[in-house]
Amino acid sequence: MMRYFAAVLLEVAIKICYGGPVLEPDALAKTLTMPVHEGFVTVKIDGQEIDLFLDSGYPGLSVMDGDWYEQEYGKGACTRRRAGCYFCPKEHPCDFEREEWFPTSFGDGTSIKSIIRSGSLVLDGQEATSYPFRVSRGASELELFLLGS
Repeated sequence: MMRYFAAVLLEVAIKICYGGPVLEPDALAKTLTMPVHEGFVTVKIDGQEIDLFLDSGYPGLSVMDGDWYEQEYGKGACTRRRAGCYFCPKEHPCDFEREEWFPTSFGDGTSIKSIIRSGSLVLDGQEATSYPFRVSRGASELELFLLGS
């Protein structure tokens, strides 16, 4: 059974400090300090606190679709620390059937398919609104091939 980690790149912090989506007027003058524990950082997306794997080789911020993750790994799997789950709001659900998705394959043989969302992102108490991020699900290489990626 493969485990999927949600990932975030330091680029997130850079975008918040240097003209990311929408910033507080004094945000550019502040230094962000984020503790890294065993390769994971904690961020808040749309009010949901999420532990993400800090990956210097991944372009952007990706969280796992919580509904898919719990269907794949069992009810309550998202409550485990570092699951990286994000639950799309009921009023604006994720639709992997209709929304354009983007495939990503990793060196360890795992693959994900992601849709692009935007929402609030809080790092070290600093908030960016309308921040683009990916909501991802695991995908096999065969699935990505068959779906035309």
